[in-house]
Amino acid sequence: MQKKIRQYACKDEELLPISKFTVFSLKRDIDEFTAFSNQFNEQYIADIETLITQVESVIEPEAETLALKLITQKTEEQYSDLNKILLIIEGYLKLVKKEIKISPSAFGIVNLRKDIRKHDIEAVLNGIKFLSGNIQTYGAALEAKGMPATTVKSLQDLQTALAENKQKQFEIKTKRAGLVQDNTVLFNRLFEKLSEIFTIGKVLYKTSNPAKYNDYIFTKLMKKVRRSTTDVKGSTFDVASSTTEDNISNPLNP
Repeated sequence: MQKKIRQYACKDEELLPISKFTVFSLKRDIDEFTAFSNQFNEQYIADIETLITQVESVIEPEAETLALKLITQKTEEQYSDLNKILLIIEGYLKLVKKEIKISPSAFGIVNLRKDIRKHDIEAVLNGIKFLSGNIQTYGAALEAKGMPATTVKSLQDLQTALAENKQKQFEIKTKRAGLVQDNTVLFNRLFEKLSEIFTIGKVLYKTSNPAKYNDYIFTKLMKKVRRSTTDVKGSTFDVASSTTEDNISNPLNP
């Protein structure tokens, strides 16, 4: 099956906040848009809001979003457990430093901690494997100082659990990506509507209102979305009560 071509130069998930902000701007300026063309009316706004709702249901299915959040939460808990084990292993390693003369870095502890902080799951899995191999190699000396014989199994159990989380995330994201691709026509239709609004917004405000003009420049909106650190479904677009020009320009700012 031939891949459908997107008509917009941004990520699928970025199109949604750009669309919401654009509709907010259109509602704010609807009198001037309607004066330019009666095409821009309440029905036009209702139609584009319907498209936004449809796109949102594709990009952010609630069940899948919740599943990903739960997997992320579980992974964080497992990283915490792994850090606790690393601290214990490092303690025993210090007790045997005269016998085996190997640093925590060479043993694999330091890099594994860095990979956990970076949330690099693939590197963490490889790091656990490397660390487990070293523990097995020097197991006799470490266990002589009191390290539990079950330490390697504890590491391997965490490795298995983390790998399962990674696979579940991959399956959910792959399914979502396929769904998005199947709905590219819908996404393109939404972008066509946005393009109409951008075109007339630039005509209306290029010389009369530079601040509003920027609200209808796709590339500027895209940059604001990428800088934003707030949740698209949260406070980022909670701007219905904004009445000033300054407030209107804020929804996508970090």
